[in-house]
Amino acid sequence: MPCGEYFAPKRQHLYFPKNCTPFEARHNAGLVCPHCDEVIIDKASHRSKMNKKGRFIAPSQTINKKGKVTGEPPQSTTASYFISGLMSPFVSWGERAEAYVQAIDSGDPKEIQGVVNLDFGEIYAEVGETPDHQVLLEKREPYDFRQLHEQVQIITAGVDVQGDRLYYSIRGWGAHYESWQLESGCLYGAGRGSTETQHQEVWDELTTVLQRDFDGLPIHRILVDSGWNPLDKSHRGKEQSIHKIYEYCRLFPSLVFPAKGYPTMVRSYSFTTFDEKKKSKAANARNLRLIKYNTDYMKTWLYARFNFDNGQRGAFHLSADENGPQDYCQQLASESRHISETGKVEWKKEGENHYLDCEVLNLTAALSLNIHKLQPVVKDAEQAPKKRRRTTYSRR
Repeated sequence: MPCGEYFAPKRQHLYFPKNCTPFEARHNAGLVCPHCDEVIIDKASHRSKMNKKGRFIAPSQTINKKGKVTGEPPQSTTASYFISGLMSPFVSWGERAEAYVQAIDSGDPKEIQGVVNLDFGEIYAEVGETPDHQVLLEKREPYDFRQLHEQVQIITAGVDVQGDRLYYSIRGWGAHYESWQLESGCLYGAGRGSTETQHQEVWDELTTVLQRDFDGLPIHRILVDSGWNPLDKSHRGKEQSIHKIYEYCRLFPSLVFPAKGYPTMVRSYSFTTFDEKKKSKAANARNLRLIKYNTDYMKTWLYARFNFDNGQRGAFHLSADENGPQDYCQQLASESRHISETGKVEWKKEGENHYLDCEVLNLTAALSLNIHKLQPVVKDAEQAPKKRRRTTYSRR
């Protein structure tokens, strides 16, 4: 159009304002010519004119301004054609943009895939499957741990349990699934080595860390990975049958939940109740609510967000605090996603992945708190900010 050159319209050529709402995308969409970078206005007459001049060309062929096709098509016994959804005479570019922005805002890879496949007629590739930790290091922003962004409305924490230590990460969440790293670290307790998390000291340290608020805003939900039991099976006596993780979760009901990941689940997460009395001889054993989560869904979601620009709505923000763990970004990029010939998805570790597991737990906790309902915080300049009520732990 503007320059007269031909091009095959694709999703990458669809224009809509950066960080816009679905409504704004619908009413400001256009198509960018890859040759002259001019934006073609979304009008039915423009789409009709472009379609009338359209030509089918093979990958090995070229076309000039006059519509003359040169070159021989590849030899094949099968005739196949690709037509972009952007060429539809019945659906505007604005409608396509609205559906795409809405899917991106949802944060659901399956919803995004549906729009890319059905609305644009393109193959969906899950981005961020092998992130570069150097890119994550460069994404870090100059704000300190525990510095609360004005858009944070919900805070979650994820804890990964190892034999000699506890890894944790705390994250604040705002509208459009945007999140900020508030603190990450590792607790070693009394330094007993491989049996440390069998003892109470390191768990008391964890409580001290997690009960602190952030500018008056407390942590709303904490998930502790229960896929590994820190008790040594060689122990004898009453202590052997006490699951330390469940014991800790029982201390803070409705706040701290055990969580366990599964490679295949119909839902992204679900709550289940089980009777711990059958598994524990502890005097205070009782029914516990366990959160099960789909590891593939959560990791795919996170790896896609790693590619968001810091100024993009829904970004995954990282702190450049000098006291932060040096290997945090490296651990976030420690796994890669592979699909076997049978279609089975497998995540392969390429190093320590404890902080990645913590962020998976953070995402699961946030989704369980319905963060999709959060709206952007709009501050009234004339109204003094309200003091947030402080919430503390209560033990039973």
